[in-house]
This record gives sequence, C-alpha cells and structure tokens, in this order.
Amino acid sequence: MTMDRAPGAALIEGRPIGVHNDLGLAYLGDPGSHHCENFLRLMKSAGQSVHTLQDSLSSAASSSRPGKSISSFAHGWKQITRLRSQLFGTGDREYIHRLVQEVDANQVRTVVAFWGTHVIADIVALHRRRPHVRIVLNVLCHPTAIVARKVAVQNWFFRRQVSHCDGLILSSRVMKTYIERHVLAGRTMPCLIWPPYLSEHFHNHHRPAALLDRANLLFLGRMDWKRAQATDNVTGLLVDLMNHGVNVHYHRAQESDIDHPNGHAFDYMSLEQAVAYASQFDASLIVYCVNDRTAEDRFRVTVPDRLVASVAAGVPIAIPSVGYDACREYLKNYRGVVEFSSPADLASQLNDRATVDRLRRFASEDSRAFAGEAHAATLASFLAGLLSTQIHG
Repeated sequence: MTMDRAPGAALIEGRPIGVHNDLGLAYLGDPGSHHCENFLRLMKSAGQSVHTLQDSLSSAASSSRPGKSISSFAHGWKQITRLRSQLFGTGDREYIHRLVQEVDANQVRTVVAFWGTHVIADIVALHRRRPHVRIVLNVLCHPTAIVARKVAVQNWFFRRQVSHCDGLILSSRVMKTYIERHVLAGRTMPCLIWPPYLSEHFHNHHRPAALLDRANLLFLGRMDWKRAQATDNVTGLLVDLMNHGVNVHYHRAQESDIDHPNGHAFDYMSLEQAVAYASQFDASLIVYCVNDRTAEDRFRVTVPDRLVASVAAGVPIAIPSVGYDACREYLKNYRGVVEFSSPADLASQLNDRATVDRLRRFASEDSRAFAGEAHAATLASFLAGLLSTQIHG
C-alpha cells in the first residue's frame, strides 16, 4: 500500500507512525451493514476496539412502521429537509442528544463515518457540538448522480460540507484527483488512499469449483433498476450474452424476469453467501448501462461493492475495455481480468476454456493480497496521525 502527495491534499505517509494503544474509535453509520462488521474486524486486527454509532437516517428507518406510504408532498418535503440537514446538521434533537451522550460516555476521540453524503448531516451536527472529536469520512462512492446538473449539485454540497471533516478516506488515486478538483478545490485536508478491502473473514477459503464445460458468467449488480437508477438496467447486454451462448446468473427481480434458456436468476444472498457462490464462475461481470447522456463521473471514480466482493471470492473480473478507471486501478495487481469490447467478444473469450481456467487460478491466488488485515495498520496509522495533529481552528 503506497500513498503519494499531490496538490490540494495533505497525505500522511503510509509507514507506521506509532499507533496509539487506544484511538477512541467509533463507527458512524448503519451498524447492521457489512461495512460496519468489516471495519470492526479490521480494526480489531490492528489492536483497536470500536464503538458503533447509528446514523440518523438508518435510525429513523429502523423506527418507522413498515409498509407505511407517504404522499408526494410529504416525500418532497422530506427531500428538502434532508438537503437542509446536510448543510446545517440533522434537526432531530433527540437523535443529536443521544449521539453526543454516546460519544461522551464512550470517550470517543475519532469517528469514522460510512459512507459519503449519507452521514453528512450527522457529521455536521457532531462537529459543532464536539469539535475536539476527529471526524473522518470514508468516501466509498461520490458522486452518485448520473445527470450532469445533479452531479454539479452534489459536488457543490460536498464542497460546503467537507469543512466539518478532519480527514477523508478515498478508495483510489482516481477518486483523490476527482475530490481535489471538484470538492477540495485547492484546500488542504489529510487524505488516505485506502482501497475497500474486505476482511479475510469474508474471503473465499475454498478451492474454486471444477471448471464447467460451458461459458458462464455471474452478475452481482442490481436488477431492480426501476427502484434504482437507469444505469442499473443492463438487461439488454445480459440477453445479448445469453444469445451468444453464455450462461448468465443474475439477481431475481420483477423488472428483470428474463425468459431465456441461458438465463438463471438467484435470490438475494448475504455477502458471505455471495462470495462463496461467486467462486464457481468463469468471471463476475462489472458493467453499467451508460450512454451519451450519462454523466460518467460515478463510474470512473467509484470501486463498487460488487467488484470488491468478486475479488474476495477469487473469481476473474469481466470489465469493458473502456472506462471504469478506479476499477482498473483496484485491479492493477489482479491477473484474473477479462477486458471486452462487445458481448460477442466476451463470449468468445469465455469459450476459450483453457484461458479461463488459467485466469481462475490467477484470480484465486491474487485474491489473498486483498484481505484487509494486511492493510489495517495503514488505516490505523492514518487515524493516529490525525489525533496528534491540530486541525480544527
């Protein structure tokens, strides 16, 4: 793991700098997510205990009544309220009181927030009430919009929110360059380039299944694209692959009820189940439906969970030969990669069974270097450095 220094972002070097015995760490986000469990496991391997703090959005979601619908007016007001809270802090006084109490009672000195603007409202509120607490935002995905004007709005908001953070964890050099240009805009902030590594607990610990005699492919992306974004609708590409003889396995969803002999739907799985399931395939497909009207910032800058899980599974990665810059950076030392220019090209490569077998062996071997425990000390050192630095004025 290396880190470089570039204009606009002060980076703490990747060598150990004397990690404190106790960093007073807390995780801010959804405590039921795999991101939380993964962070706790990695910090434990670095000798750190972590207190969990639930963010206001997941707290509100867990306390709301299931199945309750809201009017379009109420939905619009909710959106306005959320935007306001991201600028001025969450307005939920009961939540703020509980959050500050937990921070004080557990002697929290460093908060690592997951992820992106999802937790910004809570960061703003906590920073104003406890300015001595170091707050680090793990920017797993930014921006999330796929329309240029919405991307510009998200960058505008983030520029005004980032002053409430003491540091940023960024998933790639590509993201660092983007954040420097569109968010920091010449300001200096401690940043750590730390790709999203999964704990060895989530990695596949079994030998890959025997190579099948027919080309097959796994797609771990969303198929419920009506609930998500238009770029998640890759049904056309999957059907093209099926027409070229590739057996494609994908998440079951109402929007994507594909009637094809080479299409195979599976139900939602936990991360552990998905990793074990993925290891049997020729490759895991990483792709989105982008066109001339799509703002591609998100797809150039982000390393998606589906890629991280696939690498943890030790399965080859099928990725378009153009774009996806941060994904390519993540895969730099991963030999199990299949780049393709079209469905026909991918199908042709997957039908070369000897090459697929070799790539599967490479992927299984190289996956081990992506276990997060090997990189946890770098993250802990970065957090320790923030505690020893006067940041807030």
